[in-house]
Amino acid sequence: MLAVLGDYLKHLNCEIESYEQLIAQKREEAQKLAQLQGQVVEALGILKNVVDELKTVDPEAIITIQTAAFEIFKNQDHNGKLSTLLPDVASTNTIESTTNEDSSVDTNSSEASLAEVENETNHEESHCIRLSENVVYDPQKAIVYAGINAYNRAKAWGDWLCFNHTVGTRFEITNHSRFQGYNYDLTIFGMESEDIQRLADSDLTKHPDTAENASWQPPKRQPQVLSPRPRVCQPGDLAVGDIARKDDGREYRVVSVSDDGSVVNVLNEDEMEMAFSVGTLYLVKKHESKVDEEAVSTLETTKNSKTDTSNLEIGSLVIIHSSRYQGKYEGKEGFIATEPSLFGVKVNLGMGEPIFFLKDEVFLSEPTSV
Repeated sequence: MLAVLGDYLKHLNCEIESYEQLIAQKREEAQKLAQLQGQVVEALGILKNVVDELKTVDPEAIITIQTAAFEIFKNQDHNGKLSTLLPDVASTNTIESTTNEDSSVDTNSSEASLAEVENETNHEESHCIRLSENVVYDPQKAIVYAGINAYNRAKAWGDWLCFNHTVGTRFEITNHSRFQGYNYDLTIFGMESEDIQRLADSDLTKHPDTAENASWQPPKRQPQVLSPRPRVCQPGDLAVGDIARKDDGREYRVVSVSDDGSVVNVLNEDEMEMAFSVGTLYLVKKHESKVDEEAVSTLETTKNSKTDTSNLEIGSLVIIHSSRYQGKYEGKEGFIATEPSLFGVKVNLGMGEPIFFLKDEVFLSEPTSV
């Protein structure tokens, strides 16, 4: 009896060893198939790009590529099944030509319309490569479809792939699915072949940041660094000939400025004149004008002789050196009209109301002889 049991136990161990070897072999085959599947996706993507280029460069070469592709499969006869599935290119062209000639016949029956719609649907689905139960890849459109049951989870995957990481460029969610048993389709654009396979291997019944999906850590998307917002113009910043722009990016050339510098008249690219408040514009480029070198030298000499602001008093004769107010009052002479404040003083230039200038813009001047 013990010998019989021992023999049976030995038999069971042999069976277990055989099953373990079979399991190891199948796992190796599965890994190989997964690797080949990724290569197929990549190859189809490359082929699609080539065909798209040939459409504009040499459309007639497309049929040559198609024929060469069919020849690859015709040479691989799997028990005679594959050759029966592959159509002959020449006969296909003949059939299509005949069909086009006969299409003028009036066929308004609902059965014909339904068959046409079904054929179009099947034709579209035939381009897709199924990577898993709920993930397919369309190489012609470079789009991946993933079936998911919960909207929030689909959006979480879309955000994780396209916004948090650099896997996809954008995504969409539709309220129906091409996969049986799923409620939503997550459509992802711009994925690479390696990432497509990783998505197919992921557990889409869980969120992307759970432990079940922790092994996939693609590069994170770096936040976009925005340039600092330029400072809006202040009264006195713009002069005739300057180029300014608005928030929408449109540029204008300044043709005139109000006396207080708060409003400018501008011309757009169509030479249409309009008026803007200075505070709605940004300076793009100052107008470059030729300057009298002798006048500049005299100006620098005058500016270098700093005025003692304590000597400024009502009635003092002064000369103005200021680039504000579009330089309108540069070199003008006038009289101090009010008591100087901490920051500046009002000067009567004989042009109406006294104008305010900063203290470093006002310089004492000798009275001119009459």
